[in-house]
Amino acid sequence: MCALTETHGYNDLFALVDLLTEMFKKYHQPQRLWPIISEANDLLGTGFLCFSLEGETLEGQLSRQLSTTNPNLLSAVDIYQLSDYMVIPNNRRHKLTPQPFFIRINREASVIKLEHTISGFPAQKYSPLNFMQLIDSATARTYLPDVVGQIFIMQDDYPHYPEYQTKLIIGLRINGWMMVKLTLWGNEASLFRQLQAMSHRKYKVVLVTSIIPCMCKGKLLLASSSATQFFFDENIKHISGFRSKISIGGE
Repeated sequence: MCALTETHGYNDLFALVDLLTEMFKKYHQPQRLWPIISEANDLLGTGFLCFSLEGETLEGQLSRQLSTTNPNLLSAVDIYQLSDYMVIPNNRRHKLTPQPFFIRINREASVIKLEHTISGFPAQKYSPLNFMQLIDSATARTYLPDVVGQIFIMQDDYPHYPEYQTKLIIGLRINGWMMVKLTLWGNEASLFRQLQAMSHRKYKVVLVTSIIPCMCKGKLLLASSSATQFFFDENIKHISGFRSKISIGGE
């Protein structure tokens, strides 16, 4: 895994770009794709996270032209070989991955879909943080963490309209009886409503990925990002481990 130091020269920067380019020229499987929308509701591109055969997670973007002319270039079920893309420094305070760069795929890039499966492709990695770690993450420049907890409260003005993208608030128990507020926005709020419509989620243990932690008047608050996903699979070790530490009621 690569990381930038506080001070570096151009030689170090170009060496890192070359290393990242070589690292991510191999096989990748997208895990999540989402539209990048401007305040004027214009499509600016497509964001994605993909998982490599070596176990690295990479953030990327499809250009607006490719998102418009070839919106199905990537899918979350296939494996691709990527090359000839742009490597761009990621200076956001909260990154979607630990990598200091993201890639941009435009029409000059090569995106080759594999027609065969690859055995041994690693499972997606998660990095759930506890309460104190989330507080530290809220005040540091870091990548967006994951959190695992039990759903205790849901505040939703439109529970019977899964397609609505209005704000949805979840009270999430993460440490003993420590409760934090998780606010879902846009597509992520709609996605959770759809999951709720299929099966009641209150009191369920959930793993929520790529969240934005922040401190407001001394309180820890969590919010969804464009890359947020929800997992309820009890075979995920972080979920089964959380369940083993608490007494699940109300199910």
